[in-house]
Amino acid sequence: MTTGTTPQPSADDDYFFEADLYDTLWAGLNKLDLPFFLSTVKEFGGPVLELAAGTGRVLLPAVRIAGSGVGVDLSVSMLEQGRRNAAAEGLDESAVRFVEGDLRTVRLGERFPLILAAG
Repeated sequence: MTTGTTPQPSADDDYFFEADLYDTLWAGLNKLDLPFFLSTVKEFGGPVLELAAGTGRVLLPAVRIAGSGVGVDLSVSMLEQGRRNAAAEGLDESAVRFVEGDLRTVRLGERFPLILAAG
């Protein structure tokens, strides 16, 4: 999906209709798991890789600590929302990258001291 186009529902994107609401729907989860994930980021540093990163709910705060990170997700609409969230938070595109891919098979050609799967 290219920026500036109108997103269209896809049979391959289970989160198309939820992506823009995801952060609101799951905001309470941050109180439960985010402190643990961020303390782990402080311990291991970055860059951080998050599998099933979605909208960046965990990745974006982790990047603020680690300095950089990559989020992988199968849902194009969730990744697009993640990019919008990163831009809204003022995170530079060089610090956080969202990659469309299947977490079971994706190959990034990079090494990460910390890999998260928050979901």
